[in-house]
Amino acid sequence: MVSRVVRFSALSLLFAAPAGIAAPGVCAVPSTAPTPRQGSLKGQVDGLVRAGRGIEGKTAKEAAVYLVALVHCHRAYDKNDGPVIREPLKVLFANRRPDGLIGGAAEADADLRETTAWAWQALESLDARGHAADLEAIKTAFGRHFKLAGAKLDAALHPFGTDGTLQAPSGIRDVFKNLIEAVATQQAEKARKSAPAKPAKAWKPFMQKGLDWLLAQQSEPGVWSMPGRDGKVQPEPGVTALALAALAGKPAATRSENETKSLTKGIEWLLARQKEHDDGAFSDQVPNYVTSAAVLAISRARGIDIDAKEIAQSLAKAQKYLLMIQNIERNGYMPSDRDYGSVGY
Repeated sequence: MVSRVVRFSALSLLFAAPAGIAAPGVCAVPSTAPTPRQGSLKGQVDGLVRAGRGIEGKTAKEAAVYLVALVHCHRAYDKNDGPVIREPLKVLFANRRPDGLIGGAAEADADLRETTAWAWQALESLDARGHAADLEAIKTAFGRHFKLAGAKLDAALHPFGTDGTLQAPSGIRDVFKNLIEAVATQQAEKARKSAPAKPAKAWKPFMQKGLDWLLAQQSEPGVWSMPGRDGKVQPEPGVTALALAALAGKPAATRSENETKSLTKGIEWLLARQKEHDDGAFSDQVPNYVTSAAVLAISRARGIDIDAKEIAQSLAKAQKYLLMIQNIERNGYMPSDRDYGSVGY
């Protein structure tokens, strides 16, 4: 089978066929499906997510594509998002064949390969640890059936690339096709925006004067304290994170040994605070503010001796937490509500 790899742009989506017009051999979306807002990629994705959820009788491939889109879109849905996740997940497991692949018993090999690959990536994206046994069994069956191994096997099981590349799925209804294309565009824009930033501006004497004052207020290397509600002075993660963000703003090559030590110790201290919270937050007090400040500090820190993988995992957990507390459907808000999309202090 020859995979068609497509890279989408936001412009191409503006000229896409209406969601209710199907390609030859593809079922049309019911005319009652909600129409996404025009002119907003996020709005388009939100509308297509609602439309896809309202369509009954999803095929295994549609359910898998839908799940991948849910996890990788700007809302970052996860296994805790109730019916929106459970319904397509049930479809996948209901279509698991005795040979370990995902799809209909009479499905042609080309479609079976697509369906199983999307199902595998859906489970991996949703909960790789929780579905570890399922993923291994599906991967083994897939490799054996399609005679693939190593890098070729891994590539085949990832039809959706996090850089905007997409092996376009065939034979699915337009609402799911348009949704995964829109999410691919989001990923392409995200990859583009994460390109190396412009060189930092020169570090000025007045900046150093302010930094010297901040460093003089440390209660220990990399940690700043404040009086608590009981009047006792204690380490404060929010203030510490803001001070570390300022310290991280100084180019790594120009920092003194003590400045680098403070930054390293401080980031380590923040990471330890996060490990005390299973949800990814950094504090029980005003957790949105503290977590946001910690993300700012950790994401800016360069030139410190901390494993990059640990940093990436910490940021991913924190960003997931911030999305989880956003005022959207999962927290009882609807798009028509005044505060929809906001986050409490």
